[in-house]
Amino acid sequence: MAEQAGTRAERGCDEEWAEQERRAWVLRVTHCWKTQAIADELGVSRSTVCRLLRQANERLAKEFREQVEARRAEQAELHVAVAEQALAAIRALWGLDAPKRQDEHPQAEAVRRRGRARWGDGA
Repeated sequence: MAEQAGTRAERGCDEEWAEQERRAWVLRVTHCWKTQAIADELGVSRSTVCRLLRQANERLAKEFREQVEARRAEQAELHVAVAEQALAAIRALWGLDAPKRQDEHPQAEAVRRRGRARWGDGA
């Protein structure tokens, strides 16, 4: 029971700190308040305001980095999928994956040869 009370007290303290951090950041960024004005508003020292702002900046920077990394991973997967589709289309166009059909257009092989000569044979 005592552990739960301690945890609740810590959580309350953390929530209060997070709220002060948020308020300090909003006052600085949105309203362009100076450090001393923020300290007076929050009832804390200038050094506490500096610590709050630094921690807010570090937390936000970490969140942004994580979002960027997640977006990069998504984009990399999409690029691989597009490249695979493009390669499959080229191979199908040049007839590299399928045996020659008896009913294909007479110029099809010539088109494939020109493509191979221009872009390589894919080997």
